[in-house]
Amino acid sequence: GVSEYNLGTLETLPENIRSYANLNLGLLYTADVNDNFALNAGVAIHNLTSPDITFFDPTVGDSSTAEIFQRFSFQLSTRIGIGQNGFALIPRVLYNIQGPYSRLNTGLNLRIPISDDNYYAVQLGGWLRMAQASENLAQESLIALVAFELKSFNLGFSYDMDLKEVSGTGIGH
Repeated sequence: GVSEYNLGTLETLPENIRSYANLNLGLLYTADVNDNFALNAGVAIHNLTSPDITFFDPTVGDSSTAEIFQRFSFQLSTRIGIGQNGFALIPRVLYNIQGPYSRLNTGLNLRIPISDDNYYAVQLGGWLRMAQASENLAQESLIALVAFELKSFNLGFSYDMDLKEVSGTGIGH
């Protein structure tokens, strides 16, 4: 541990400060079937080492420990071309489960090309997030998305509207 670790606040920290390694692993499969159809499918596991979420050594003093649950993520998306002009519909699904909690994001983006060479485009989309913290899956958020495609780079902005605040239902954050 560290003893007499003092900085500008002159705060004395305990000698039992700890850190834990954490590992994640994922796979993504992408298939461009033709100019009008592509498929992406992925799976990931997070917190492979299930680290403790305490900063202090649990054997010293009365520090308690809590283990981070492993999280499993699954994603599926397609790109369905509309004609030969670069317009496309992009439906997507993302499902996460971590311990007793799960979350499902599902939505649809519209790809609008803004250049003749089809390298630059804007995506507009709407999404619904549903979450489960007990036995019921409840609608949590509506999400609006604007993204800019610059060749193979995407830059997106989204806004989440919490449905619990709007309707009094859902489980919130």
